Amino acid sequence: MWRSRRPVPPRPAPRPHSDSRWSPSHGWRSRPLALKLPERPGLPYAVLGAALAEAGVRVVVAKNDFAGFEKLLVEAGRTFDIVAVGGIRSGWDVVRALAKGAAAVQVGAALVEEGPGIFARLAREMRVARGERQA
Repeated sequence: MWRSRRPVPPRPAPRPHSDSRWSPSHGWRSRPLALKLPERPGLPYAVLGAALAEAGVRVVVAKNDFAGFEKLLVEAGRTFDIVAVGGIRSGWDVVRALAKGAAAVQVGAALVEEGPGIFARLAREMRVARGERQA
């Protein structure tokens, strides 16, 4: 195999874009940061919320334990969006999670059990739960 005898110059380090936001405490902030919380965080929600805000976390994935994630929203402040995970099996569950303050929900086990048809059922049940008329 033929190889060039010339040394290959090292690649230059990537240069930051002029629109990127860099701060010494947060690093690059041009991309959203999401975090999945453990079931029992081990910190008071107010302390946890302050730490998440300082770290630049924009999205928190939290267990759909309605008392827990509602308490997280109230005590930690609304510095991030919450994705409710677990227990979403009906359109009523979706509407309730969104009403409690979740920005989105994750449909996992129900999707595996029912397949992609679950989304039509969830949409139909959400319309009923919100009191909309059937088309």
